[in-house]
Amino acid sequence: MERGIYGVTLTTFDSDGQLNMEALYQELIYCRDTSVKGLLMCGSTGEFIYMNAEQQKQVLAAGMEVAGKNKILIGGASAPTEESVLNLLKYMDKIGYQYALICPPYYFPQTPENVLDFYRTISKKAPPRIKILMYNIPFCAPEIPLQYMEELLAIPNIIGLKDSSGNILYLSKVMGVVKDKRPDFHVFTGQDACFLPALTLGVSGCISALSWMFDKEENELLESYHQRNLERASEIQMNIIQLVRHLDGISFPENYRILSKVIGVDSGEIQRHFYNLNDVFCYQWIEQMTILVQKLRMS
Repeated sequence: MERGIYGVTLTTFDSDGQLNMEALYQELIYCRDTSVKGLLMCGSTGEFIYMNAEQQKQVLAAGMEVAGKNKILIGGASAPTEESVLNLLKYMDKIGYQYALICPPYYFPQTPENVLDFYRTISKKAPPRIKILMYNIPFCAPEIPLQYMEELLAIPNIIGLKDSSGNILYLSKVMGVVKDKRPDFHVFTGQDACFLPALTLGVSGCISALSWMFDKEENELLESYHQRNLERASEIQMNIIQLVRHLDGISFPENYRILSKVIGVDSGEIQRHFYNLNDVFCYQWIEQMTILVQKLRMS
């Protein structure tokens, strides 16, 4: 695994809710030609939760076909049951993936002990070539428990963590354990709005949809931080924060789908028609988003 920024691809659907593979290939070509280190297929922004196993496999295969020779690919393998997770891991191994992102079992509440046991079980049964990144997204699944972080870091084929909590206190405690027990362990933030604060704690990078949409800007933020140009890094970070604030005006994940169209990428048709997705609101939202995109790119 390499340090840097990784893009989370959007899954393209047509107006009937079926995969639009032509649009997906075009999006993947765009992503492949950006400066991101790699791509995450079937992540949260990729709406894995709305796809069946066969659709997930189609998306995973498309990613490998288009970008497998150019980018480090991470396959999203989160699923409600251990059997479903392992079936995805076996398929990913078969087509050439080396990394998988997996969140704890969701919907039903889980104890910290259950989460630890889940990752131990998956890591033992996963194909040997697959390296696992845990996925901390506590508003959708149980939190990766801090009290068992040392035990989780002791599992050899768990090599990283994506933290999408946005909780800097949680992240700081995770990094404390990592630096003490396993310095080669990779922690990535999944929240663009706190990329710079996360870098000060020692994270390896960022895994997000904005990373491929604004790869030059996020890479410049990363480079500016490492060159100790904190004024420039802070300027870019603040422009990203303003863009993320505006993104929150439309519910996830349709906000990212509309944003992709603003930057000229077709990421499929809107699937969930939220109450405020009327023509007048969308026009005003897109108009303001266009200004923020231009500000970020020209800063």
